[in-house]
Amino acid sequence: MKSEIQPFILDLAKRIQQQPEGFIFAAFSAPSDKTSEIKRVRMRPLIVKGALHFQISSFTETQCFSVNVLPQEIGSELTKASTRFSQALFHFINDEIHAHIEDSKISYKVTQHKKVYLQNLSHNRSKNYQLPEKEPSGLLIALGIQSKEGKVLRDKFDKFKQINRFLELVADIRDEMSESPLILDFGCGKAYLTFALYSMLQDARIVGIDARKDVIDKCLALKDALDATNLDFKQMRIQEYRQDGPVDLVLALHACDTATDAALAKAIEMHAQTILVAPCCQHEVSAQIKKEAHPLLLEHGLLKERFSALATDAMRAEILNQLGYMVDLVEFIDPEHTPKNLLIRATRKKHPTPPNWDAYKALKNSLGVTLTLERLLKLDL
Repeated sequence: MKSEIQPFILDLAKRIQQQPEGFIFAAFSAPSDKTSEIKRVRMRPLIVKGALHFQISSFTETQCFSVNVLPQEIGSELTKASTRFSQALFHFINDEIHAHIEDSKISYKVTQHKKVYLQNLSHNRSKNYQLPEKEPSGLLIALGIQSKEGKVLRDKFDKFKQINRFLELVADIRDEMSESPLILDFGCGKAYLTFALYSMLQDARIVGIDARKDVIDKCLALKDALDATNLDFKQMRIQEYRQDGPVDLVLALHACDTATDAALAKAIEMHAQTILVAPCCQHEVSAQIKKEAHPLLLEHGLLKERFSALATDAMRAEILNQLGYMVDLVEFIDPEHTPKNLLIRATRKKHPTPPNWDAYKALKNSLGVTLTLERLLKLDL
């Protein structure tokens, strides 16, 4: 559907003001001005000291700034965002609107949700998970995350939180993907994330890849039980995977040690539009780095381990940056739930600049290390 932007925004603001409890969030992305520091804007309702407000969060490449505005101001905030971004997603409890904005026109598609969830607007409300915490889910029960009564099992709550955070991140960028996106989950393991994505995005083609035959066999059995036609699993090493055509999203949830590098290298090779990778168990740099490089930092084993992990991800981020990606390093879940909470989020730039490896080489040489990612990409540095 198409419309003039101003009447569309006025109708949208009126709907939100009249039924704020039915409004989940609005997400704006793809800045019209490519030089803008603000890359995304997200809006959501909340109750502050008993009164309805709307939280407006603006995201740069490295920071988030939030302000709370009154209900009568939401129309002007929506108008302002619609002049600065070309993509928008408006998420309500019973439908969602995917929109493309160009000049004074807006093209949009309305999709009805299969399930309707109620929302609590309290500032300290229970988390509105993509997969509800207390509602029995055949998928979560089959995956061993929920009991038959719908309670998340105690030893699976961290996994439940991680999956929902990933789903939230994917929901934020859904409007930037193609109509039937291709999503690859490298090192899928038991495929908690793969199946969860399928439950949220049944119009997507999703492939889970893992080298272990036993887990792939179990995943295929559950796929057949769910009759998940757009979901597939392949037993192979990440480096062996081949794909013709565009890839919208590459995921790797807690890809251990150099498996993160394999996932990143394959994503870069396939020119994936977006990459979401959460590394863990990073030992490669720690094994190479010499204490003499930074004696005070590396004297103690714990500090050396943490410093090596940070240096590893800084170097990975710079490789992605130089190869045409806009990169964020963010916490994707509260540290209280897992210490392994860093996420590498990368999106292909529309207008990449020629690479300049000076900063990368300076860090690499000062530490005396070489990453597997550098070798996999055959970078001559």
